[in-house]
Amino acid sequence: MEDMDFIRLKELYHPVFSENPIDSQIAEAMSEADRHNLEVPVRDRITEYLLEYGRFHFKKIESASGDELRFDFYPLFLPFYPDFNRKVAFIGGYRNCGCSLYAHDDSFYIEKFYVDSAGLIWNQDHRLIAENIIDFWKYIIEKEYDFHPEISSDVITILRNAGWCVGRKIDIDSLIEECTDDDVFPSDIQIAFVQEFGNLSGIQLNDDAEFWFSSKRINRCYANTAKKQVRTEEKWALHHYGVDTLCVGYCNDGMDPLFLTTDGQLLTRSRKVGRTIWEGIQCILGY
Repeated sequence: MEDMDFIRLKELYHPVFSENPIDSQIAEAMSEADRHNLEVPVRDRITEYLLEYGRFHFKKIESASGDELRFDFYPLFLPFYPDFNRKVAFIGGYRNCGCSLYAHDDSFYIEKFYVDSAGLIWNQDHRLIAENIIDFWKYIIEKEYDFHPEISSDVITILRNAGWCVGRKIDIDSLIEECTDDDVFPSDIQIAFVQEFGNLSGIQLNDDAEFWFSSKRINRCYANTAKKQVRTEEKWALHHYGVDTLCVGYCNDGMDPLFLTTDGQLLTRSRKVGRTIWEGIQCILGY
């Protein structure tokens, strides 16, 4: 019989369960267990979890910060092994959906969880989270994060190599004139952003794809819905944030337009990225 906290978790968050049959999930997990020479008690815990729950994920909105979080319960599917002094197995983690768009393995999750041979569940900092899986579900339900990632020096270096510097301010008068002619009125934040980051190009993501910031009028940018046909992504941005939401660049080798709202929120793939502009840039770069 399912424990009450897991029943409560399902009622609150409506998790999406893997369509892969449980036998296949266990076979994949045991293949990973073999690869990492996991001990029998740890392997048994993973098999028990998959038989009882299966792999799943859900999203929730933080009550205080308003951040969208995603929890993955993927025992030994995408393992990350920290420096424990004994064998443990990855079972899942919480990540901030706005800060892990293209993230590296070591920054993908805010908090990662591992089980040992005794069934104790730990996080990546070796802190005991729960003494059993039942207490773990209670922790997962109640945990709140206020996540502000530290801006990596690598991000600053990447932008400097692309031509950015402190105090950078390019001329965008022609862009502003063209926008206002189309009844689009950039905010001070949007103007400052394009002056500082416009025309930076060839910026490498961690998978070698590129993104760039523009300071030129592009047909798909700054669309006034009264005058132009716009694509699905543009329609979403305009519907949610208004006609003065600007397309300020592209990422994923030009596949994904990058928008900036009048109050400085970066958007791509129909989601917010970062709470601040620098957090958003770091998220897109994969740090």
